[in-house]
Amino acid sequence: MASLRKAKPVQRRRSLVSSAALISFNGAQGWAPLPVGDRRWQMEAWRQFDICGELNYGVTWKGNACGQATLYAATIDPDTGRPTGAAENQDVQDVANAVLGGPIRRSQNVTLMVKNLEVAGEVYVIVRQRAPEELAAAAERGDDAVDEWLVISTTQLMQSGKSIEFVHPDTGQPVTLVEGNKVIRVWTRHPQLQYCADSPVRSLLPTLREIEKSSQNIAARLDSRLVGAGVFVIPQEADFQDRDDSEAEETASFMTSLAESMRRSLQEPGSAAAQVPLVVEVPSEFADAFKLIKFDSELNKEVTELREKAIGRVAGGLNLPREVLEGMGDSNHWSAWQVAEETYRTHLLPALDAIADALTSAYFYPMLRHVGIDDVGSYMLAFDGSTIISQPDPLERVIELLDRGLITPEAALIMLSVPAEYAPSDEERRVALATRLVTGAPSLFEQEVLRRVLGFDTGTTAAPPTPEQAAVTAGARRLAIERAPQAELQVASLAVLHALERAGNRMLNTRRLKDEYADVPAAQLYTRVRPDPDRHTGLLEGAWRHIPELSARLRLDDYTNGLLATGTPHSDGLLAEWMGSL
Repeated sequence: MASLRKAKPVQRRRSLVSSAALISFNGAQGWAPLPVGDRRWQMEAWRQFDICGELNYGVTWKGNACGQATLYAATIDPDTGRPTGAAENQDVQDVANAVLGGPIRRSQNVTLMVKNLEVAGEVYVIVRQRAPEELAAAAERGDDAVDEWLVISTTQLMQSGKSIEFVHPDTGQPVTLVEGNKVIRVWTRHPQLQYCADSPVRSLLPTLREIEKSSQNIAARLDSRLVGAGVFVIPQEADFQDRDDSEAEETASFMTSLAESMRRSLQEPGSAAAQVPLVVEVPSEFADAFKLIKFDSELNKEVTELREKAIGRVAGGLNLPREVLEGMGDSNHWSAWQVAEETYRTHLLPALDAIADALTSAYFYPMLRHVGIDDVGSYMLAFDGSTIISQPDPLERVIELLDRGLITPEAALIMLSVPAEYAPSDEERRVALATRLVTGAPSLFEQEVLRRVLGFDTGTTAAPPTPEQAAVTAGARRLAIERAPQAELQVASLAVLHALERAGNRMLNTRRLKDEYADVPAAQLYTRVRPDPDRHTGLLEGAWRHIPELSARLRLDDYTNGLLATGTPHSDGLLAEWMGSL
């Protein structure tokens, strides 16, 4: 629990709609009566949970997310009534550690409780002492708890006279409760009949039935398209094959043949027989030559739209972020239960509060008195949700502050815990800045200062060259080519083309890029698609292994990186200029 004391606790608010009651055992009088309510809607809610995938997913998502929260014993602030941190009393912590079966089964039990509260609005928690043989079996599983904690649905708990019986979730066998067992009812109060349970699913039952009926309608229409290819009506006089009447079998009735054809089509919808129409002979006066009668029913667009709207209403009616069911949230399929803090406070925290309040009043306080704790009102059970709430990316925040000029680069390194020796030098910062500028606006490459920073110190001016200047430049490049060692220039030029080709092949890392630039030579791809500056080193990795000494002396890696950064086409004249400037 030390980590809980160090972490900043998520502020908790009292739940006003949940309740808990301890069903008492009165000796010879047996168990007190269980609350009697209308359980028909609960059975229907569970049926919809089983058949509606959207409802099942939403409820399961919330249950699994809440199951990741940490339950602990907290000290209460007497002024605010809120938890101020983990309790330091070891006896208090020992009692809290046993709640809901201890660390082994607590997460699973919290998940089950949340699911039951979301669907049926009610759940029972049973605490029973294990028999000696049960203790031995539990010890083999690594569970040495004396008490067994079970989360039981209302449909699995029955009362007959003075006894209460439940279906054990592990064995499926009925178990009769005895004296010493604890039965805790946790429920969400219905605002009108407060002893009865309520849940979001209850008010959504009509909408869920719409989804069910529309899905059945669509399935029936799809089946109707599979019952056969239809009936092909032909004149009775038509005969397409010779048949030996002596070997002809008795002809089956029309309805029998039709039923058999439909049965085969439904059982083997992919077979060729399912696509062949049933041939029927009728008198010619009742058939207009040849006619094909089909049985399929066209899919109704209105039915599919009705189902989509109903699913949207379910997404808006559940106590969940709408995006969870619609697949647009930041917590897509089982994403480590990381949610935004607002989602946690609005949708998850109330359910966890309800469970914590219920277990505090019905179990935690009585057990604290039993172990001799006097000031039981100073403690409570609470959930820490810091493991559920996703933390913002510190890099994005630091970059934002740096771009706005609110912090220095040195402060950014400290905030990101980057050692000072990894900080770039002033020269590296200038090169990185020049690369970003030229990458964003290639025309800036004509600026002399940027060319010099990037290693292209050619002495050209920033203004666009006049025809005379262009002629002079072209002449200078021809002169540079003539002065450069021809063998060395040719080898270096081939090496650069090879490196650019490797870089282009590595840039084509998706099928879309390969299809879009199929007609562009790999060595020229960088002039069409500007690579990420951070990837230049990786794109050129291993490009110079066959000429390591020449590439190092001519700084071919720097030259090629400059081409990639600016999108400038490679030429022998440009390479000769580069070699002459070294």
